[in-house]
Amino acid sequence: MDSPQRIIVLLSGPAGSGKTTVLRLVHDVKLSAWGRTAAIDTDQLFLMVDPGWDLPYDDARTALVLRQSALLAESFVRAGYDNILIAGNAIHDAADLNPVIPDLLRIGHVFHISLDPSEERFSSGQPTTRTVCRPT
Repeated sequence: MDSPQRIIVLLSGPAGSGKTTVLRLVHDVKLSAWGRTAAIDTDQLFLMVDPGWDLPYDDARTALVLRQSALLAESFVRAGYDNILIAGNAIHDAADLNPVIPDLLRIGHVFHISLDPSEERFSSGQPTTRTVCRPT
């Protein structure tokens, strides 16, 4: 699968930071600015893995959900979607994200945006938006 100018945005933040709200509120804006965009809510995927799930996350379920998110993203691209927005508590930790980044890079540019106001490990006090990686 080629990786043209597609964008995959990983939207993270602690519980209650507004990730799901952003997914819902920007739907019309995403369509007009980005084209056909799929939104994947990792918290909903967690509920599919374990209907009794509640915070906190565990490594095995997190790995499974993130892998499924990458597979869903690839499926959406094959179905004609231009861009992908993946949001949820599960993508808050770079160590959890790193295994799926190569899969996502095959379909486009990958950006990580955090809604965590205390997150300084990525930005040293600057805004918390950062590019994770780009395809070569």
